[in-house]
Amino acid sequence: MKSLTRPLDCNPQNLVPISVPNPGIGDEQVCNSDSQRQRFQGELTAWYVEPESKIQADDLLFQVSWPGLAFDVAAPCDGVLLKKCAQLRDAVHPGKVVAYVDSSQQ
Repeated sequence: MKSLTRPLDCNPQNLVPISVPNPGIGDEQVCNSDSQRQRFQGELTAWYVEPESKIQADDLLFQVSWPGLAFDVAAPCDGVLLKKCAQLRDAVHPGKVVAYVDSSQQ
């Protein structure tokens, strides 16, 4: 998949990966096999921020939907959204990294 923004050129210690959470449907384990990924596959249905946007902890970043369930994901820290690793309507599974935040840029 091609990069959606500029390359990540910050200090790796400040780079915070943002993953799809487990929605609590089925097993609580992270999806390790292809069959588990497909079983718990959701869809990225909304982005609330754009790359290069300053964000604060608890700002909503994106939404993932599963049949009968929509889940908004909030930022875990202050920083700048550096990169989106998934596009709107992409299939995603729990544990998949969909964005990176640079926590040094507050």
